[in-house]
Amino acid sequence: MKVAKSLVIGAGGLLGRHVCSELARRNIEAVQARVPWSDQDESRAALADALHRALESGGDLTIWWCAGAGVTATPQTVLDAELNTLEGFVELVAVAGR
Repeated sequence: MKVAKSLVIGAGGLLGRHVCSELARRNIEAVQARVPWSDQDESRAALADALHRALESGGDLTIWWCAGAGVTATPQTVLDAELNTLEGFVELVAVAGR
């Protein structure tokens, strides 16, 4: 039998905390990614580790991307770095799905 589980990225933030609470209420396993956002290489490594942990036991996986700090005054360089991290994670998911 496949086990439903989730990977929550940004679990420490406002939205992510509420997503984790709701998943727990529904008895859905949630792997929480601990991501050092200030370092792009470390962020990618942490996201890869969290993805692998979430995929270890097999079954269906739902990914909740609840991270992001961009607001109107956020510098373009910060937004570009965040987008680069997200794109790198999407590539990891694509490879893992093969």
